[in-house]
Amino acid sequence: MRIPIMGQGVTLTELPNEIAVYFEVGNCKQKCKGCHSPQLWTTDLAEWLNIADMRKYIESQKGATAVLFMGGTTNWDIHPEDFLERIVKPLSKDYPIGLYHGDAPFMYARENLTWIKTGQYIECQGGLDSPTTNQRMYYKTPLNEWIDITKWFTRKETK
Repeated sequence: MRIPIMGQGVTLTELPNEIAVYFEVGNCKQKCKGCHSPQLWTTDLAEWLNIADMRKYIESQKGATAVLFMGGTTNWDIHPEDFLERIVKPLSKDYPIGLYHGDAPFMYARENLTWIKTGQYIECQGGLDSPTTNQRMYYKTPLNEWIDITKWFTRKETK
């Protein structure tokens, strides 16, 4: 299985207390108004990677402690169950995995995830840092309980 990767890198801000290798998956079907990454709506200029390619890239990023998938993880070419079974599950044996998912709570194979961000981006409500966001970020504790950690990202309103 190959998936369209539009960008990859390392982030210190997307997953709490982690140095995360991220993959931006193309062909996102959400197409949220005001999206900060509209380039993910297509596969133009995508590099189609398989699990071996991703693992090689992750391992080249010394110090990485987690992996994050953003963008079109439920796109026109990838069924969510296939993505989780063939990409996320094998990587989760070696790394905690975060998934940004635009639809309502992601119910497939949650046992292989450590973080899930849900909710389409709604421009007037803002992202996770906004006190009015509709988005939610969940973390799976070591006891396998999912807790809402959205407040860890939310800015306080200033008057």
